Amino acid sequence: MPAAADTATRVEKRDVAQTIFADGVFAARVVSGVARFDLFVTEPRPDGKMEPVVVGRLVVPLEALERFVRGMSMVLDQIKRDTAPKPAEPKPAEAKIEAQVKPPAARPK
Repeated sequence: MPAAADTATRVEKRDVAQTIFADGVFAARVVSGVARFDLFVTEPRPDGKMEPVVVGRLVVPLEALERFVRGMSMVLDQIKRDTAPKPAEPKPAEAKIEAQVKPPAARPK
């Protein structure tokens, strides 16, 4: 009888997925129970003006969408923590010297 580890599904660690750089989401819609996000980059036109160009589509089943958004939110939270300005270190407390001044002793007459 094979061990449980032998029957487990194995995921190979190799990067076969296509990498898409995107400046943002051009359009989002739900079709047949699937969320579809058109991703875009901004490119210059011949006249010098910038325009969005769709470069890919992210498709997520609705039952996985909340988990997907939660994961993206976790990434944003981590970025905010990593890039937040560090609080300034407090300056050493300045020593306050309070001299106790005694009035001069009265001179005998």
